[in-house]
Amino acid sequence: MRRLAALAAAAAVALAACGGGPTLDVTPPSVPDNLVPASVQGGDLSFYRSTLPKVKASFTEAGSDALTADGELWELRRNERLLGVLQLTTLLSDVDLEREEHREAILRQVMPATVDQLTVGDVRVWATSSNDKIVFLWFGQRLFAVLSLKGTEQDLDHEGVLDEVVTFTTTSDEWEPLYIDDEAEDA
Repeated sequence: MRRLAALAAAAAVALAACGGGPTLDVTPPSVPDNLVPASVQGGDLSFYRSTLPKVKASFTEAGSDALTADGELWELRRNERLLGVLQLTTLLSDVDLEREEHREAILRQVMPATVDQLTVGDVRVWATSSNDKIVFLWFGQRLFAVLSLKGTEQDLDHEGVLDEVVTFTTTSDEWEPLYIDDEAEDA
């Protein structure tokens, strides 16, 4: 399970390679409140904000070239069992998620393997899987989300959890949607 948390936290650090150069001196956006449901799957699974110092440090100590502004990590648990993590990461103003190449750079750093696309509501979601883990990624106007789930479909309804999380997030007053045209989005 440490690999799940490490993958999600590594996405923030990996963005350092997404670009470089000077950044604008503006107050970086923080992760908005109220984007993560307390529970999903009829209350069977609950989200808990991670308070581990290593997790926060992975966002705050990413380096001067990092394009991340803030990040938060939530653990998805069934009782004491960790089944996944949800990472929300805001980006500095240098990153324009309306530009395909900026989204592609993030996507390739988080998901270097084969990627599939699906749609949840009006949101385009990218997915990749290996062994018994599946990772989903989607974008908002100034942030991206990564949901990593561990276990087989018998253990956990991956797409059901994704649907509930994306629906909750995108119906929040604090969600700023990113409308992605049907540009050449072949991943």
